[in-house]
Amino acid sequence: MANLKHQHVKDQQFQSELVENLHLLRKSTINYSNKFDSVLQEHICLLKSFRFRYKAKPDGACLINCLAVHIFENEDHAMKLKKKINDHIAENLEHYKASIVYPFVETVGVGKTSRKVEITTDDQMVEFLRSEDSYYAYGN
Repeated sequence: MANLKHQHVKDQQFQSELVENLHLLRKSTINYSNKFDSVLQEHICLLKSFRFRYKAKPDGACLINCLAVHIFENEDHAMKLKKKINDHIAENLEHYKASIVYPFVETVGVGKTSRKVEITTDDQMVEFLRSEDSYYAYGN
């Protein structure tokens, strides 16, 4: 029970740091005029009436790029956000272990430069999460 309470406090600290970073970084803006595509009419009902979609950089980190746009209104902060998330997971791996299955195989990057990474131990996972390769992994 004490471990869960400790984890809850760490999660609250993580969320507080993200909110603090949001206030600091939100001041920067990006020109979105060339970053949106219209959505096909038949897909609008699936997207809860949104009529546009954001075109993220296709670099293997598109999810985190979109998350950075949503939180900070700027895709340029994606790697800072990914690092913060990955550091949190690495520091609290015991909490997330139940969701990790070894061997953990991940694609890093996109296109001709993409490659597979296979992780078989907790130490390798922590090392990967703290590497820049993890910023460009599809699913971690």
